[in-house]
Amino acid sequence: MTGTDISFGDNYNTVGDAITHDSPSTDFKITEDGLYRVTYYVYFFSQTGTASFQIHNYGSSLDSVNVTDSRTPMEAIKSTVLPLPAGAVLTLEFLGMLNGDVDAVEVYYSSIKIEKIGNL
Repeated sequence: MTGTDISFGDNYNTVGDAITHDSPSTDFKITEDGLYRVTYYVYFFSQTGTASFQIHNYGSSLDSVNVTDSRTPMEAIKSTVLPLPAGAVLTLEFLGMLNGDVDAVEVYYSSIKIEKIGNL
């Protein structure tokens, strides 16, 4: 299943230089090897079914979440810790609906927080 990368237009808080992001862009670049906590939130509207989101590095899935709900709006919230090498490029992707109408999904708000929490 191919999806759509979610673009982020604003950088609200940036401390240090282990992670870079050029606005507006879909890519978050890791500049230092380490353990990273990645937390993402997506607020979206859907008719029905299961929506699927994933964090990936150059197309390789690192972590994903499926949200099933019959009400609208829906929220996807996930936090994970990942060992990442320098040079990794993280992207949050909406994969689509696992069951339901893909065209009936509208993402209204999304956020991502990436923190370096340790060294490898």
